[in-house]
Parts: sequence; structure tokens; C-alpha cells
Amino acid sequence: MASNNKTGESLRAKTEDNFFALSPIVNEMTKKLTDDIKNTMVTSLNAAQSIDQLTNNLKSVITDFKAEVQGNSELTFDESRVLVAFAEFEDNSIGDIVSMASLLNENSGGRTQG
Repeated sequence: MASNNKTGESLRAKTEDNFFALSPIVNEMTKKLTDDIKNTMVTSLNAAQSIDQLTNNLKSVITDFKAEVQGNSELTFDESRVLVAFAEFEDNSIGDIVSMASLLNENSGGRTQG
């Protein structure tokens, strides 16, 4: 009986892992957005752009990403929702991202590395 219960728990854990696992396309697109944000920060800081310009550039990256998600017919409804939620999280974090980028720029004497 204990063995049967253990098998049931293992099956449930495996099912939950599969349910919550990200699909390859979600992983790829999430990484793309993260890389685009990082590259935008580095490019903006290397060009000595203002904080307002950096903020606008980051918002543009996120807006473009959302449009790409909405226009991607390969994504399932749930995948689209996950990606848009991730983009919203990043959008809500722009203030923190800009503050961090500004601190990095100050601490590096204006030199940032890509």
C-alpha cells in the first residue's frame, strides 16, 4: 500500500512538473526579451543617453515584444498569456532597471561592458 502511495505521489509531482514547465518557444522568447533589455541598457549607457531616453527605449523594447507575442500564431493562448505577463512584470520593473543601470554607470565611471 505504501508503495502504491509513493508511486501516486511521484506521478503527481511529474505531472505538475510537466504542467509548469515552460515550452521551448516561451523559454526562447523570454530569453530574447531579457537580452534585448540588457542590450538596450548597455547601448543607452554607452551613448550617454539620459535616464528619460533609456526609459523610453526600454518601454519600446517591451511594447515591441508584446506586439511580437500577439502576432505569433505559433503560441498557444497560455503561452501568450505567460509571455505578456512576463513583459508586464518587466514593464513594471523599468524604474528599478533604470536605477540599477544608472548605479552601474556611476560605479564604472561611465564605462559599461557589453
